[in-house]
Amino acid sequence: LTLFLPVFLTRCGVRADLTIFCMVLAELPGGVAAAVLMDRCGRVATMRGFLAAACAFAMLTTVASATGGGASLVLGSVGVYMFMIPVWSILFVLTPEAYPTSMRARASSIFQTIQGIPGCCAPLLSAVVVSQRPTWLYMALWSLLLGLNAVVAQMLPVEKRIGLGMREEQP
Repeated sequence: LTLFLPVFLTRCGVRADLTIFCMVLAELPGGVAAAVLMDRCGRVATMRGFLAAACAFAMLTTVASATGGGASLVLGSVGVYMFMIPVWSILFVLTPEAYPTSMRARASSIFQTIQGIPGCCAPLLSAVVVSQRPTWLYMALWSLLLGLNAVVAQMLPVEKRIGLGMREEQP
C-alpha cells in the first residue's frame, strides 16, 4: 500500500507529503488504542475490529478517489493507517502467545517468513494497478485485500484468557 501511495494521492489531486505525514502521525493513537484494547478485549477481537475499521476507511478512500472528494480521501487514508499498522503489533503479541514455550520461536520465525511472501508480491501488483485508469482501482484493490483479511480474522478462535499473557508448559 505504502510504496505507490504518493503516486495515487498525487493523481487524485491531493498533496501527498502532508497527507502521508498525517497518516504516519495517526499510527501513534492507533498503536496506543491497540495496546489498551488488547488487554481489555483480547488480541483476536482487537485485530478483528482494527481490520474491519481499516477496510471501512479503505472503502471510504476508494469512494473519495472515484468522486474527487479531497477531504474524504485524506480522512480515509489517515484512518487506514491508524487501524492497519497496529495490526502488526497485535500479530507480534498474539503469535508467541498462541503457542507453547517449546514452539514459540519456531512459530514466530515461520510467521515472519510467510508474511514476507505477500510483501514481495505487493509492490509488483501495486505498480501494475497504480498505473491503470481509473485511479480508484488502486484503493479498491487494497479495500478488497483488507476485507479479505478481516474475514479471515473472523475465523480465528478467540483466546480464552484475555489479558493473562503467555501460557507456560508444565514440567
